[in-house]
Amino acid sequence: MGKGAIKRSLIAASTWVLLANVVASGAELITLEKANQAYREGKYEEAATHLQTVLAQYPRDRVAVNDLGRIFFLQRKYSDSIAASQRVLGIDPEDLQAHYNLMLSYQGMGDPDKAKHEQQLYLRFKADESAQALTGGYRQTHPEDNNERQLIHQHESAPAETTSAKPARRLPAKRASSNHSSPDGE
Repeated sequence: MGKGAIKRSLIAASTWVLLANVVASGAELITLEKANQAYREGKYEEAATHLQTVLAQYPRDRVAVNDLGRIFFLQRKYSDSIAASQRVLGIDPEDLQAHYNLMLSYQGMGDPDKAKHEQQLYLRFKADESAQALTGGYRQTHPEDNNERQLIHQHESAPAETTSAKPARRLPAKRASSNHSSPDGE
């Protein structure tokens, strides 16, 4: 088998792997939609089963783990809810939903100290909506400052110079027999 044939085989194999990943992602989305539908209908066991199917394939899917923790809380399986929420915090220590679920689950278990601790963390990481209201007027009248405040933003490019610049001076090529190392080859 020649190099060209091997290259074509590798490209074909890569294409199949990519296609399999797309199909798997589609299957995950279908399973997540089934979980959401079951959750909306109050079928928590069915929703949990669908979420666990997704998590078997994608164990670090923070949203699926959070949803599973919420379902456990609604089923009053507080220790399972706490375990799921702590799993989320292993992925993202500042996850608001996980801290909120932990606060509720600790309250459900009758542990007010841990519930209070999770409430403090939840409030610490939650966006300060009153600050938004206080700075709103200023940000409306100063769009540049508002732009800088955004986590993801872009800067306007500086306008191109309209003056004609001299072209760069080309240096002559060095001669093979030259022992000189001056930049202009002399």
